[in-house]
Amino acid sequence: MMMKKRIIFTTLAVYQTEFWLAVALKLRDLGHPVSFISFDDCSSELIKDEGFLVLSLNWPNDSGSVSEKEIPFKKLGIQNPNLYTSHERFSFGLRSSDEINAKFKYYFYASFDFLVELARNEKVVVVQELGGFISVLSVFEAVRASGLNNIFVEPSFFKGRQFFLKNTLSAKKIKSADLDTAALENIEKVLNNTIANKKIVVPYKDRKHYSAAAAKVFNFGNAIRLFKKLINQYLFRKHYEFGYPIRHAYLHFRMMVNSLRLRHNYKSLDGLRRFIYFPLHVPGDVALTLRSPQFLDQLALIDYLARNLPQGFDLVIKEHPAQIGALGTDPIRELLNRYDYLFLLDPTINNFDVLGKASCVVSINSKSGAEALLFNCPVIVLGDSFYSESELVYRLRDISKFNELSSDVLASKKTIPHDVVIKFFANVWANSSPGELYSLLPDDVDNFVSSISKVVQRK
Repeated sequence: MMMKKRIIFTTLAVYQTEFWLAVALKLRDLGHPVSFISFDDCSSELIKDEGFLVLSLNWPNDSGSVSEKEIPFKKLGIQNPNLYTSHERFSFGLRSSDEINAKFKYYFYASFDFLVELARNEKVVVVQELGGFISVLSVFEAVRASGLNNIFVEPSFFKGRQFFLKNTLSAKKIKSADLDTAALENIEKVLNNTIANKKIVVPYKDRKHYSAAAAKVFNFGNAIRLFKKLINQYLFRKHYEFGYPIRHAYLHFRMMVNSLRLRHNYKSLDGLRRFIYFPLHVPGDVALTLRSPQFLDQLALIDYLARNLPQGFDLVIKEHPAQIGALGTDPIRELLNRYDYLFLLDPTINNFDVLGKASCVVSINSKSGAEALLFNCPVIVLGDSFYSESELVYRLRDISKFNELSSDVLASKKTIPHDVVIKFFANVWANSSPGELYSLLPDDVDNFVSSISKVVQRK
């Protein structure tokens, strides 16, 4: 009988821990040994209460043990540490390079020693939610340095299904699968239902972000959580990896103010002529900071697209529904004043209504690019996404050629056969697995347990 691998989950917050514990308890019943690496003191307490082994990392309080060791970037082959560790500069507002480097060093060496010790007597695999935080990246590098496997979990295009990425931060590469008639008919039914209901796919883990900024600010539950976190952090000295609650609250307040200030600049779809649509991505998301860092500054990209737009077309942009007001008011207004053919859509407009009228979509790596294929709308892809290598889209690797490519795309009026689109999405489905990250619904937990137990046992 094959010995089951020890699964190590990383957790950065209690809401994550509650899910991983529900999964871990079922995995333990199936014979999988499970351990944790925790970057949150309250989470560590919960894990210990359930009888699991946990490495609890408290930075900077416990970081003195590695003070004499070198920063490991060079020996890990990380050629550009400033870029690799930049995510928290945007997420947490960290500015000090010494602080960022010291944090990475402590997390890396502590995780490496923990993994090596466990791997002496059994096979080990690490499972993490995909992210750009130093905690996640340091464990990822420790896994690679110890010769083990790391599985990143990322929501797929379809609700209730996940991509599992082995030893890479890059987007899922969709491989051709054996598809029968039933599989194709099922996907066509799913896609037709998606279009008919105009439902964008919102991962369970992100559902709370898809509300107006005011609803987040004036929320009693959020206020209680903020108060508890401040008490635990500053009175009881608990460590939180997401330990910047005041900054977090301020950013959401600022987003609310920005959204109110921008309301007079929002446009409807009525009266627009032919347009190219650029859906704004979540600012500072790992999809930008690590996968497509050259396009992190979306305002600069909008300005470049506008300056190189084919004549006779408008450029239409819309804020990401989870981050309305995040990019500020004045910079967007400055762009709107600069170009009379640039328009900011009301963020409450359904994305499918926009895609149905667009002449072309430009996407860095947003799911909107894949959704556009459902409307037979041409898609120009700039970055790393699960659909960027598909023959259904136009991959633009040199942004200086945007005008040339977009002009050709708009002139060609090429359509994609319906059966080809269905086959692509059927392959996307086949390359994903059942599960909904951080959903505690029994069926979702069971599906995730079934999927992860299969994935980790693969060679």
